[in-house]
Amino acid sequence: MTSASGLCLLTEPEPALRVYAIRHLPFYGTRLRLMVEGRKTAKQALTLIRRHARRHDWSVEQLPKRGKGSHTIHVVRDADGQEIGRVALTGHAGDMSWTVTRSIEQALEPIFGEGWMDR
Repeated sequence: MTSASGLCLLTEPEPALRVYAIRHLPFYGTRLRLMVEGRKTAKQALTLIRRHARRHDWSVEQLPKRGKGSHTIHVVRDADGQEIGRVALTGHAGDMSWTVTRSIEQALEPIFGEGWMDR
């Protein structure tokens, strides 16, 4: 805000918005339900990837000597051998976090379709 003399007048800053308030919006709840239901292990995720690839007559292969530590890279290839999808899986025991599970689903969603991990 400026005065008649052209000086800038300071005003009270607006109160900070509450971050958690966004979680009460209907869109937020709907978006979460569209994502994968629950956490999965790396073995379960790889089984789902192979199952959906077989439905399209595609193959899944592990890239040798790729990934860091216990992480492995798996590639989905079409019938011509062209790479159409790629995902990194952990070699750890137990469930992956829901964010990792969701990112795997999102990475392969363009080729398998929306919600492919829950079918």
